[in-house]
Amino acid sequence: MFAVPAHGRADLARVCLSQLRHTCDLLEAEGVHASAVVVADDENLDTARDLGFGWVGRDNRILG
Repeated sequence: MFAVPAHGRADLARVCLSQLRHTCDLLEAEGVHASAVVVADDENLDTARDLGFGWVGRDNRILG
C-alpha cells in the first residue's frame, strides 16, 4: 500500500498517479496486491477516485 500526499499541481499529480496506477496493475498481475491512498484536499482527490485509489481528505498546504 502506497500513501501519497498531494496538493496542487493537479496536472503533474495526474501523470504521477497514472504511472502509479500502472505500477500497481503490473504488481497485481504478478500476484502482489498493490494500491494507494491519496491524501489531498483539492482536485487530486478526483484523480484518485478516477484511478480507483483510496483517498483521505485532509488539508495539505503545509506540505508544500
